[in-house]
Amino acid sequence: MSIHHDFNEIVYARTTYQKYIVALVEVGLDKDEREEFMKGENEVSDHLAERESALVAARKLVEEIKEELTFLKEQEDFASKLFNYRILSLGKQDDVWPAECLEESIVTNDILKEQNQDAKNELEEFKKTVGELRVAQKDASAEDKEKRKQEKMAMMMAKFDAVDTDLRTDKTIHDEDISNVDVAESMAELRLEAQYTAKRNAHFREVQDLKQQLEIRSNEVRTLNGTIDSLKSVNEELKRAFAVTSAGIEGGKNLAESAQDLERTRKAISVQLAEFDGVKKSLMRDLQNRCEKVDSSDAFLASGILIYKPKVVELEIQLDEIKEQYNNVIRNSNSKAQQKKMAFLERNLEQLTLVQKQLVDQNSALKKEAGIAERKLLARNERIQNLEALLQDADRRLAVQNQKFEAQLQQVKERLDQARAQKAATSSPLSFGRIAKPLRGGGGSATSNATSSTSPTLGSSSANPLARLQNEEGSGAKRASWFFNSR
Repeated sequence: MSIHHDFNEIVYARTTYQKYIVALVEVGLDKDEREEFMKGENEVSDHLAERESALVAARKLVEEIKEELTFLKEQEDFASKLFNYRILSLGKQDDVWPAECLEESIVTNDILKEQNQDAKNELEEFKKTVGELRVAQKDASAEDKEKRKQEKMAMMMAKFDAVDTDLRTDKTIHDEDISNVDVAESMAELRLEAQYTAKRNAHFREVQDLKQQLEIRSNEVRTLNGTIDSLKSVNEELKRAFAVTSAGIEGGKNLAESAQDLERTRKAISVQLAEFDGVKKSLMRDLQNRCEKVDSSDAFLASGILIYKPKVVELEIQLDEIKEQYNNVIRNSNSKAQQKKMAFLERNLEQLTLVQKQLVDQNSALKKEAGIAERKLLARNERIQNLEALLQDADRRLAVQNQKFEAQLQQVKERLDQARAQKAATSSPLSFGRIAKPLRGGGGSATSNATSSTSPTLGSSSANPLARLQNEEGSGAKRASWFFNSR
């Protein structure tokens, strides 16, 4: 608002200045006074041009600051949404994600906070600069107005310059204004194009980053699927090995039972052999005792032989049978090959029991890992879907911003076309600034005399302005300033 107010004040000062010049043109002035008036007029026009260019630059600066503020606000909103989404996703995946992901989220949170603080600081700095510019413009404009009004009004009332030099300076000032407008418009267009390219490159980089993250997540999903398949195959192999080991354990149990039966039979036979040895020894002692008593009684010996002979024969037969059984058992039980087989079977049985325990533990661990991998896969799929949604949102925003920038560029082009058309329209009446206008009514002879009288004196007018003024007063015609033409 202050910039528009200053611009209106400058326009008002220009119009009042034109009115004073119109009033001074009607009053006759000397050569020195005209030269001084011309100098003052040039200074005033230069000052007005500088103020107008400063106001145009200030307008552009304010527009650029507004655009940067809107862009920073959009970036801040997008960063806050992304941060909230990351917090929610981390809250959902608290049981899945490791501590490294939490640390990364904390670091990103700190970075976003720093960026937000930097953006706020830049915003405050921009606001301060805008306020300072406004205050400086107001102060400078107020002081300059008071001083220039007092100085220039006195100079305008006392000074006047030649019309030719006035027209030349008017043309140069007008050309400079047009060139300044063209330069300012071209600079504005270049700045808009640079901002558009910078924003477009930034959005393109963001889209590329999101695509890279999506590819990384898809690769992780593929690796997890591969690990799940490998774990399933390992689980099947372990199941087959467990079945084989269970069958081997059953066979080993049968062998152990048969070995235990053989051991029990061997112990029973050894007990029977010990009993037979005891009976044999008792019988041998009895026979020895009886044989010692043979000398005392032959009749008793004969009768004893007759009585014990069948018993001895039976005992010898039983002894032979028991010896054969004992030898068979010893051959079957005490052979080294059988002992080696038993030791080998015992070792295999122990190894099979250990393998069975290991397989059971591995199977339970693999089941747990498979559950964890499935949960991770579900979480990764959800994150990929969310990233795809964010990518679509970013593409949509990029398209909207592209449309906005294209509309702005179209508006700038239209303004440039309008400015060029206005420049062409304003440059056309400048060629007619030298036409003399009559002050009073008269016939065609007066105008023809005026034109004929002014035409031969154009060559000497630049050398003798006083004579030119007398000729103009005598002919009854005068030349208007460039302010009259502009009006």
